[in-house]
Amino acid sequence: EALMPMQAHRQHLFVVTKEQSMDWSPQFENEGFAQLLKRSLKQRKMLSTIVSYVTTGTADKATEDGDNASSSSPSSSNVLEKRTVLVMPDMIRYNNVTENDIDLLVEELSIGGGGGVIENGRGRSLQREKMPVNETNIFVCTHGKRDMRCGVCGPQVINALSNTINQVNSSGGTADAIRANIRGVTHVGGHKFAANVIIYKVDEKTGKVRGDWYGNVDEPGARLLVEEHIVKGNIVKELWRGSPNEE
Repeated sequence: EALMPMQAHRQHLFVVTKEQSMDWSPQFENEGFAQLLKRSLKQRKMLSTIVSYVTTGTADKATEDGDNASSSSPSSSNVLEKRTVLVMPDMIRYNNVTENDIDLLVEELSIGGGGGVIENGRGRSLQREKMPVNETNIFVCTHGKRDMRCGVCGPQVINALSNTINQVNSSGGTADAIRANIRGVTHVGGHKFAANVIIYKVDEKTGKVRGDWYGNVDEPGARLLVEEHIVKGNIVKELWRGSPNEE
């Protein structure tokens, strides 16, 4: 069966959450902070932006704000809960974002920007920083309560990706060690193509960060993605669902 193409979009926002994927409700990506963020994006007619929740990354060297957040559900009334929001493929990280900052965040996203602190003149500010462009960011759907297949296949593929990257690095198989951050992500569409994997990596031909979506990824497929896509920069056609960077 042909793989379902990915949802067309310009940006993908990933909201880091303390909750582990096994605890995500079936509609987790439509609750709490993410729900408010989607509403604000819709009001500004930024309809080509996707919003997802993600777990803390495997390679994070410092604890992220989402990992420090309270353990309450995303529908909590605690509006001061701080979040980290990752913007792909722009490779931008917004830190310490609360629900009160969402409109300022969306305003900033609508005009783009660099690094530093953004202020709106009304006492609200955001901390923004560029993420390392030499780091590969991998997102694997692990949303088991949305679909069991994702809950079973996703964690297996994360382990296979991590193990293969460690093996490549320990063998000295590349000139530079692979720097990768692997995260579980909420529903991205196409349950029957589990495991679904999204990879953001610099395209050596253009020098820009590119996103590629893959489906039907199993453990051998995960190893293939590392060896071909991450190490060599080759698209694995038989698993490829598309790229938002394609013209």
